Parts: sequence; structure tokens; C-alpha cells
Amino acid sequence: MRTVRLPAAFWLGLAALALAPAARAADDEIMVTDADLAAVGKPELEIHTNFSQGTTQPPGEGEFAPNHILRVTPELSFGLTEHWDVGLYLPVSFVPGRAFYYDGIKARTKFSDRRAVADGVDVFYGVQAEVADLNPGVAPDRISVELKAIAGADIGRHRVAINLIEQRDVGDSDLISPGYAVNAKLVRDLGHDAAVGIEQYVSWSPTDAEAPVREIDKITFLTVQWKARDWDLHLGVGHGWSNSPDHTVVKLVIGVPLP
Repeated sequence: MRTVRLPAAFWLGLAALALAPAARAADDEIMVTDADLAAVGKPELEIHTNFSQGTTQPPGEGEFAPNHILRVTPELSFGLTEHWDVGLYLPVSFVPGRAFYYDGIKARTKFSDRRAVADGVDVFYGVQAEVADLNPGVAPDRISVELKAIAGADIGRHRVAINLIEQRDVGDSDLISPGYAVNAKLVRDLGHDAAVGIEQYVSWSPTDAEAPVREIDKITFLTVQWKARDWDLHLGVGHGWSNSPDHTVVKLVIGVPLP
């Protein structure tokens, strides 16, 4: 068997996950991205939902408080080639005191590739770019761009993936942008179209560098995945650590079969 050599970004990401300061509020899409793409020439639909039970921590300027908000985000994706797909998000929120709220729109493009490096071992890597136009209350700045590096491996019945992310607000008037994140997951395939996993989300801004590490936030999810006929289901329960604005988050991602 050949020696397994994972991409350098993978090892750098693990180091960042261990050392970087953390802060994250529940987003419209809480997922660690891997190399999976939409089938070429065929649209695919996923419904991302999450519910946040926040703390008493006040929201950022121009944003809703993170407490008791239900987010529902349809994602329509389409495969252009074997290594390239595009996607469109239409996030909405159900906010206490405001009822239904249209969050805005996001568009993304993603490139990925994979290769076998040993018996039963594949590595994958890629990049995803996203542009968002969000309404007031969801984010302090309307237009933002995000770049995400993707790396990971399938090793037997395990999958490990890591994302390195930079997000910038266009026309930023505060000190929060740019934002950085390291997200990672470990998933074990149980067979019979079921899997369990753990996910870690870590994010920070330049101003967080002045805060003690013990006071900076992070959120951890335990997840289960299963396939029911042509439906794909992903359920996770997350806990925010330290002073996270999200104390408990429940998420459900539904892959909806299309004709």
C-alpha cells in the first residue's frame, strides 16, 4: 500500500482549528462543504433549516437577536461539468415579533476534484466562491463575498473534511470585516444508508485577537445522516461554548428528489 499524503491545506486547517480564536452565530446554511457536486445537467434541491435558542447576548449592530429564530433556506444547484456546479440560495427567517422575513439571495460556484492515493483512500479538494445580497437585520452590510477552500479524505468508512473561509463585506463601515472561519467534520458510515458524525465551527474577526481565548466562542454539532427512499436527511444538534450567541442550535437538511 502506498503512503497516504493528504493536501497541505488539510494539515494547515487542522492546526488552525486547534489554535484559532472562535466565534459563530447560526447561519442560514450550517454545513461543512466537501467535494460532492450536483449531477451534470440535472437540478438538485436541498432545504436547509435551523432553529437557534440564543443567550441574552445582544446582537451586532443592524442585526436581529439570535434567540428563537427559525431559518429556512432552499438551495437549488445544477452541475455544469464533472468538476463544476453552481447554486442559488433563497434564505428566509421566522423572527419573533416580525414573523416571516425575506433574508435576501446568495449565489455560489464550486469546483472540486478527487483522486485515489491508496487502497480504500481518496483525497478531495476544491474551492467555492459565494456572493450574497442580504437585507437589513440579517447582516450589518448588504453585499458580501466569500471564498472557501475545501480539503478532505475518504478513508474506508470514514470521511474527514475541512473548510478554510474568508468573508468580506462590500462597502464595510465597521471593523468586523474581513471574517475568517475554519469548519471541520468527521463522519462514519454505518452502512444501510446511515452515518454519524461530529462537526466543529470556528470563526473570528481581527478584533477578536484582543480577547482571551477562553472567552471566545465556538459551536460543536453531533449529526446523523440517513437516506429514506430518494430523500437525503441530515440532522444535527449543536452547542455553543463560552459566550456564543447560539446556546443550542438544531439543524435539518433535506435533500428533495426532483423529477
